[in-house]
Amino acid sequence: MIKLKPYTQQLHQDVVALKVSDHQNAFVIPVDEMLALREVDLSHHVIEYQDRNVGFFILDPHFKKRIPDATSWIGLRGFFIDQHHQGQGIAREALKVLPSYIKSHYTEFDSLGLTVNLRNLKAKQLYLKAGFTDTEQQYLGGPSGPQHVFKLPL
Repeated sequence: MIKLKPYTQQLHQDVVALKVSDHQNAFVIPVDEMLALREVDLSHHVIEYQDRNVGFFILDPHFKKRIPDATSWIGLRGFFIDQHHQGQGIAREALKVLPSYIKSHYTEFDSLGLTVNLRNLKAKQLYLKAGFTDTEQQYLGGPSGPQHVFKLPL
């Protein structure tokens, strides 16, 4: 069973131990760097599966700073599942429960947005299967090159 929960300092040791595989390092920065981001109002969250902390993500209420058309969107950033737990459908299940989780914490948004690197085909397929649509826009500020802009109504 998937459970999404806010990051707390008590979870720190588990969370900083989460890693992606080497080929994903171009798309996901290490968790300790994500936790150190000093952007205002970012909130950090943990994905729990079978009583183990196996994933991480950030919710960004200022997504419109990246994507100007996204005025009523909240952004999903840094979403990943630990390399030892990938391939089990955990990411897909987490994305299914994410809209209701967001609505319980952020009532003012009507959509969830994210950017995914043009070269990250597996992530693109995952998000499309989870119900996101490709807006046909590109975000050019990504550290690893251009990114698709995806949207999911909440």
